[in-house]
Amino acid sequence: MDYWSIDGKDPYWLSGYEQTETLRGLLKIVLLASINAKNLEGAVKGVRYHANKDWERFGWIYDEKVDLPKVIEDFSNRHQPIKQTFFSGIGVQLQNIDAQIAEVVIEELSLNQVPVLSIHDSFLVTRQNEEYLEDIMERAIKEVCQRVVGTEVSNRAKRNIEKGFLMPWKRLKTFEFERAGTPEKISGYWGEQMVWVRGLEEGKFPEYARRLKHHRAIEWSRNYFGNNPPIQP
Repeated sequence: MDYWSIDGKDPYWLSGYEQTETLRGLLKIVLLASINAKNLEGAVKGVRYHANKDWERFGWIYDEKVDLPKVIEDFSNRHQPIKQTFFSGIGVQLQNIDAQIAEVVIEELSLNQVPVLSIHDSFLVTRQNEEYLEDIMERAIKEVCQRVVGTEVSNRAKRNIEKGFLMPWKRLKTFEFERAGTPEKISGYWGEQMVWVRGLEEGKFPEYARRLKHHRAIEWSRNYFGNNPPIQP
C-alpha cells in the first residue's frame, strides 16, 4: 500500500503530538521495537533500551516524562492497515528483506568497480557516484519487494536535510548565478572543496595521495570475488 495516498501524511505523523524531527526519530524506534516485540511491554523495553544507548538523542523522553506505552499504542492505532504486524515479531523477516536489498546494491556497484561501504541500510560512495547509487537503491527496493513480497512498492523518500543543503556532484562543477546570468560567486561549499582539492594537487596531503593512487590501482572485481569472478549473463 502507498501510505502517502491513504491520508497524504508522513508515516511518522501522529495526531495530538508536536511534529518535530525529535519525535520522528523516537517514532522510528517505536516502530522498530514494536514489530520485533511480542507484546506492548516488550516494545516499551525495546524503546528504553535504544534510548539508553543514545542518551544524547533520546534522553528527553525521561526529562519530559513521556508516557511510552501511550505513545506506542497511539502509533499502532495510527497504522490500522498494518496494526496486526505490531507485537508480532515480524521484524526479523523484514530485516532479511533489507539484507537482500543491500546485497543487490553492493553486487551491482562491485561489478561496475565502484567502491562502496555499507552502514546498516545506508551506503557510502564517491560523490560523483551519488546519483548512480540513488538509482540503484530505488531499483533494488522495487526488485526485491516484487520478488519477495510479490507487490509493487512506492519509494517516496523524505530527506531530513533541506534540499538547499544537498550538493550533488554536478552542482559542484558549476557556478551559482544569482542574477541575470552573471556569475556572482562560487558557493561557500564549493569554495571549501576547491581549497582542499588544490591542496591535494600541491602535495599538502602526501599520505592521502599515496593511498588514493593505490586505491585506484586495485582491481575491485578480482579482490571482491577472488579467483572466481561471477559468470556474466
